[in-house]
Amino acid sequence: MRSRWMSWSLIVCGIAFGAARCSSNLTLEATTARLGAGDGDSTGISLASDGRRIAAAWAETREGHTDVYAAVSENGGETFASAVRVNDIEGDARVSGEQPPRVALGRDVVVVWASRANESSRIRMARSTDGGKVFLPAVTLHQEGLAGARGWQAVAIGPDAVIHALWLDGRHAGAGMAHHHDSSGAKAMPEAAASPRQDIMHASWSANGSLIETEVAPNVCFCCKTSIAVGPDHSFYAAWRHIYPTSMRDIAVARSADGGRTFEAPTRVSLDNWQLSGCPDDGPAMVVDGANVIHVVWPTLVPGNTPSKGIFYAYSTDRGKSFSPRQRLDDPQGTSAAHPAIALDGRDVIVVWDDLSPAKERRVRLRRLSQSDTAAWAPESSAGLLVSAESPASYPSVTVAGGQIVVAWTGEGATHSEIRVRRVVK
Repeated sequence: MRSRWMSWSLIVCGIAFGAARCSSNLTLEATTARLGAGDGDSTGISLASDGRRIAAAWAETREGHTDVYAAVSENGGETFASAVRVNDIEGDARVSGEQPPRVALGRDVVVVWASRANESSRIRMARSTDGGKVFLPAVTLHQEGLAGARGWQAVAIGPDAVIHALWLDGRHAGAGMAHHHDSSGAKAMPEAAASPRQDIMHASWSANGSLIETEVAPNVCFCCKTSIAVGPDHSFYAAWRHIYPTSMRDIAVARSADGGRTFEAPTRVSLDNWQLSGCPDDGPAMVVDGANVIHVVWPTLVPGNTPSKGIFYAYSTDRGKSFSPRQRLDDPQGTSAAHPAIALDGRDVIVVWDDLSPAKERRVRLRRLSQSDTAAWAPESSAGLLVSAESPASYPSVTVAGGQIVVAWTGEGATHSEIRVRRVVK
């Protein structure tokens, strides 16, 4: 049985940032789909696409037990197949806003999630070889029985079908202070972390069961999401929120040219200097296009009479050695923009995030950045598209399939939270 698109009122373009007019060629389909496996609270949506196929993964909680589900669309998000449970240990998933289950799509459908079973914190992965109808038993992407917490995972599939995962890991939480790296890779003075030490780890897993695990960087921000992407030259990139002296929580990107066995010294994407003795629980999102250009979006603090968070974008044309000056994407007159996600639409870049409405409820917005013959990527002046039909709407994900932009988020239903999906027509 396939999910039906439910009737919904058409949402028109919101007031553009800096202009009271709508995007000339982005509109919303009049219907919104709901994804779910039952009557539990559904949260934490992640989308991935390959051609016209879309894979969606999310979590569902009933009576205190959380499981991971997935569903696949073969027609660009017009309909989705029935939900299938991913995790083989019932109720083992641990989910929060910045650490939902993450999905990747290639020859297989691959889902990774944070697991808390038998008092052991683990990163688990399961794959489906039949298009998402059945998932094979899950595997742990690191040594079993490690101390400390781990989560905030990301996943990508390499050109050789090897699965690559990234996460924050607390196995060295008792090691005390760690050295920070500046943008050149030089070690700076050690600084005591305001929260238990977390390192960023990478693992590659082959279908034959071989596993290679690598530390990408030590002592990173504790509870912000990570991002991983692969370029057409087979380079892998990791993005996360790093801790720079003194307690500056800025975004870093590191490249691996050998399939994740080693990573180069991280580059600081932007000198935001967000000084915080704690974690903002709000990390970066990243994609790499067909010309090996890295596109990164992230939230950071915007000082002012009333400090708030804004969404910023930068790109790199030299494989992560340097980044362009940052550009702000959200409305400077808005409030509390957070939780960005990013996707590629050919050479265009699509960014979504959530912010606060005048009624102080969260809603999902979309903005497109385009490249002209004479200029680099810049946001369209009229692209302040309000995507969500009802509030609250938060933690969005976005992908492009078959020429369709597809956005999903966590919304609030009559009795429980649910996953909502909407297509954007170009």
